[in-house]
Amino acid sequence: MKKVMVSIAIVLLVSAVSGCITTNLEQQIEKYDLNLSMQSKLIVDNINGYVSFQASDEETLKVQEFAKGVDALAVAEVLNEMDIQMKEENSELHIIAKVPSPLPRGVLSVGFNLIIKTNNNHVLLKTSNGNIDIQSFNGILAGRNSNGDISVMGATGELDLNSSNGGIYISDFGGLSLSAVTSNGPIQVETDRGISDVILETVNGDIDFISSADVSVDNYYGLDTSNSDISIQLPADSGLNIDATTTNGQIYCEYTGLLTIEDHYLETINGGGAILNLETSNGNIDILSF
Repeated sequence: MKKVMVSIAIVLLVSAVSGCITTNLEQQIEKYDLNLSMQSKLIVDNINGYVSFQASDEETLKVQEFAKGVDALAVAEVLNEMDIQMKEENSELHIIAKVPSPLPRGVLSVGFNLIIKTNNNHVLLKTSNGNIDIQSFNGILAGRNSNGDISVMGATGELDLNSSNGGIYISDFGGLSLSAVTSNGPIQVETDRGISDVILETVNGDIDFISSADVSVDNYYGLDTSNSDISIQLPADSGLNIDATTTNGQIYCEYTGLLTIEDHYLETINGGGAILNLETSNGNIDILSF
């Protein structure tokens, strides 16, 4: 894991709204070679920043370290103490962001932004107070986040995503399984690829699932939220077993043209097949067709 770019430091001075405090923001950018094998599992443990992951033959890690505070000297010193550690053990490569604790007086916040490019097919990405962005992945991927969004575009395989206080946004995904769980944020999925098992769960956020792919008799769709709405749209010729439950809301099924205010709705569509298990409270459920 060779460092291939010299660090660059940038200092910005920004006047506070009050006009009497100067905030110092210092950044340092570094780049590393990864040289991962396809057999290695990549585990990224970041703090206070975003993680961007893209499938690529480039095999690099770009790191932006940043520190912010009212004491310019303390900001510069803490930036020098921040570190990215890489450890190889049991066929796993661990990338760990390390910051001094506690932060010295005069330093308000520190963190890392990571841009990862690799063709590794077994990945765990973790961060806090920042977004996770995933593009063009093929394999098994897990994302763990707090206080930030997770977005996925153009992926195949297995996805296991978990966030809090952030939304989960997925487009053009297909594969064996999709699990997306969050709180205080929406979940949106739109794809034309088949997904065998789908589990989407949130609290205080809408769930929207749209798939134009053919539905197999073995498919499972479990969508669960509270204080929000659920909408699912599938091809009109899909065979479905629908089990939908809401309280203080209504259920609309475009396949039958039925709108009901009953708490529980059971229906077999086109002879039955895939299971739709839909549940919310204080929200509506729409079961739509192409």
